[in-house]
Amino acid sequence: MECIIKAQKEKDKIKRVNILSNLDINLKMIKVLIRVSKKRKYINSKNYEAWSKKIANISNLLGGWIKSCVKQ
Repeated sequence: MECIIKAQKEKDKIKRVNILSNLDINLKMIKVLIRVSKKRKYINSKNYEAWSKKIANISNLLGGWIKSCVKQ
């Protein structure tokens, strides 16, 4: 959430893209942690599927935001 707010407030496009790239890295780490959690059976398949869908949706939104910043 902190990275989203920082990116939203940032005026400089290059700094904004850097913040969003860091956010993308954090999101990919979360994906890995969710996958490991399922493999180690900390969460069940239903929870894994729900979290995966939410993470994929956030990734799509973030990708669009990054592309719009790079385009301008």
